[in-house]
Amino acid sequence: MPRLKNSRDEFQLEPPVEPGNVPTGVIDELRVLRTAANDASTDFREAIKVQADKHKIKPAALRKYVVALGRDKVDEARAEAADLERLIDSSPAISVAGVVVKARGDGVQQQEPADADA
Repeated sequence: MPRLKNSRDEFQLEPPVEPGNVPTGVIDELRVLRTAANDASTDFREAIKVQADKHKIKPAALRKYVVALGRDKVDEARAEAADLERLIDSSPAISVAGVVVKARGDGVQQQEPADADA
């Protein structure tokens, strides 16, 4: 991946610019870096989709895990997952279009007909 040149050393030969202006060389290099970042983001998103599908896991879960690993925040991700599981396990049943839906901790939704009287 391209790296930004050291603006103090690499661009000293460019004519001086007014304060608040940025040399053309710096702008050009920043544009190249932005394009590379967009391309890398697209590649990462596609790779997550493919691997999540291949390994039968939700893409969002795989992405969060990989990002947590990269940021050394696995413990925070684990705590968030535990909180989410606790919330799901304690959630009340809701009625949607005449069907009672109750989420279980294992990701399965239990469905049963709602009472006609309710």
